[in-house]
Amino acid sequence: MADEKNIFNVTSNHQAGGITAGQVFVGQAGRHLDDRWRRQLREALPRDKKINVIAVLGDGEAFQFANEVMQYLKTEGYDAGGVNQAVFSGPVTGQQIREVKGEFEIVIGTAKMG
Repeated sequence: MADEKNIFNVTSNHQAGGITAGQVFVGQAGRHLDDRWRRQLREALPRDKKINVIAVLGDGEAFQFANEVMQYLKTEGYDAGGVNQAVFSGPVTGQQIREVKGEFEIVIGTAKMG
């Protein structure tokens, strides 16, 4: 299939140039929705309330994961809009669900390390 991409996790020692693989990710792999997180979303979020998804500003991995969460919510029939980005007064890690003024927010922070 022409559209299919091969993605490899590669370790390269003492490389002096050139391309090691088709696509190289440095650091921890990005988050993705799994069955446990989908179940938590279904249990925590009412279907009759607006859901706002917010990612930490400047964190591409958090923004990608927030978009994945938002798309899932839309396919499940929740009233979820696009992903917003925000600056917080302190560090935000992991995922948080909270009720604010009758609406719900899912805040996607920086990935937890380790």
